[in-house]
Amino acid sequence: ELKAQLNLAQAEIKAAQQKSETLLAVQLAMAGAVEAEAAAEVAGIQAQLDAQLAAQLADVQAQLKAREEATESERDKLGAQLNAAQAEIKASEESKQSVIAAQEGEASQLAAQVADLQAQLAASEESKQSQVAELEGQMAAVEAARQSVLTTQEGEASQLAAQVADLQ
Repeated sequence: ELKAQLNLAQAEIKAAQQKSETLLAVQLAMAGAVEAEAAAEVAGIQAQLDAQLAAQLADVQAQLKAREEATESERDKLGAQLNAAQAEIKASEESKQSVIAAQEGEASQLAAQVADLQAQLAASEESKQSQVAELEGQMAAVEAARQSVLTTQEGEASQLAAQVADLQ
């Protein structure tokens, strides 16, 4: 009966461990997918912003070169446009960096969740080992009690045999 209980407890522990491992694998896969999606999104935003900004800068520089012969006021106007474009580039770069930082924060949070799940799995393994050791201790105690009863019964049987022999 104790062996059956031990087997049942071990089966339950193994099932719980498998469930924990499956849950961890699913969450790791989800974390990887979110990380990949975030990286792709950041790369797409960065490429789009870089292309837009490069096109705008090239356009403004082409206009400046084409109007180099123009009047001083026209040059001032184009210079202001260039400055505005450069300010827009700087603002866009800062926005891009902000998006990247947010994505990195999410990735860090996911990494912390993965580490927490791994710690839970390790704790589950330690609990399983403790339960197995406890059941083994109980089985040893039952075996010792059984041996004690057998020894007592053998002593009584020996006494009865001596009494029977004496009576004969």
